[in-house]
Amino acid sequence: MAVASVVIPAHNEAATIGRNLRALREGTGADLDVVVVCNGCTDRTADVARAADPSARVIEIPQPSKVEAVRVGNAATDVFPRIHLDADIELDGAAALRLIEPITRDAVLATAPRRDVPRTGCSRWVRWYYDVWEALPQVESGLFGRGVVVLSEQGQARVAALPRMMSDDLGMSDSFSSAERRVVPSAVAVVHPPRTVRDLVRRRIRIATG
Repeated sequence: MAVASVVIPAHNEAATIGRNLRALREGTGADLDVVVVCNGCTDRTADVARAADPSARVIEIPQPSKVEAVRVGNAATDVFPRIHLDADIELDGAAALRLIEPITRDAVLATAPRRDVPRTGCSRWVRWYYDVWEALPQVESGLFGRGVVVLSEQGQARVAALPRMMSDDLGMSDSFSSAERRVVPSAVAVVHPPRTVRDLVRRRIRIATG
């Protein structure tokens, strides 16, 4: 029986989804119910996902929408805790198990990992931006900006009642009090940052729009 489900929305992520899925299966003998929802893809995301993890369920939908992909993924599994994982994030299986532990043991409703943002290859302006951004108190304590949020069944029900939005991890984070959510330092997710100022601005515009 699966100890947790993993919902991964993926839009044209052929370059990263294989790395994502292989990392997720590392470091754990536990069964994870992995659902990859390829939304509006025009590349080989679905084929790469199936090859990288034959045990994962890969669903293809025509609409290029992360929100719709998450909805479809949630409908495809009834297993909790539920790990919401971005397709370009590296989270290994051992870290996934550390994230579900506080939910099953301590009645915490939501958890997230410590983020590792490697700056190698980034312009100095991007490096400076992340130096400041990661030091902000809300960024240090919030669940957002990590590419991973894990929810209990009660936490998932609360999030499902939110308005449909683009910046979903920020909405998730703000749905829980500090006592209901927890950042787990021993679980690490690798979050690859944009390398240029132009790409950074594009990402921040997308987040602000959400």
